[in-house]
Amino acid sequence: TPPTRWRWRLPTRISEQGRDPFGLSLSKPCSGLSRTRQSEIRPFDKLRANGNSVSIKLYGIPNCDTVKKARTWLDGRGIAYTFHDYKKEGADPARLARWIDAAGLDTVLNRRGTTFRALPEADKADIDAAKAVQLMAASPSLIKRPVVEHPGGVLVGFNADVWAAALG
Repeated sequence: TPPTRWRWRLPTRISEQGRDPFGLSLSKPCSGLSRTRQSEIRPFDKLRANGNSVSIKLYGIPNCDTVKKARTWLDGRGIAYTFHDYKKEGADPARLARWIDAAGLDTVLNRRGTTFRALPEADKADIDAAKAVQLMAASPSLIKRPVVEHPGGVLVGFNADVWAAALG
């Protein structure tokens, strides 16, 4: 057996708040999902604004720092949303075309990332909306992150002041 200092010891006392020392609630049964997976589940798009229920959908890549900041911002304000992971779920070309129409090609296409720089020169030349949609659908890393669809329109990129004005 390894020395005592290497053994894992489970705590024997439960704190007064009804939580175990690991921070898990003891009042609700576990659904069988890990804590990480449970944090990805959000209530289905309910946000109260002026007494009405509205839908928020956040598109991005979970490991992106800007997406993490945006999710923290939304969570901090109690704004519920549904998260769409480009890497796992892909990007819908029709949706990409709507975003370009709403926000503009230069706003939606991420020309600053390594994925864009790695493209062949022929793909980088003469990019119009149709060509950009094809490129972004094939490689979602070319989409600027995050993108938020809300009843008032589309937000591309994270700017706390702009988001506060649009999402309240």
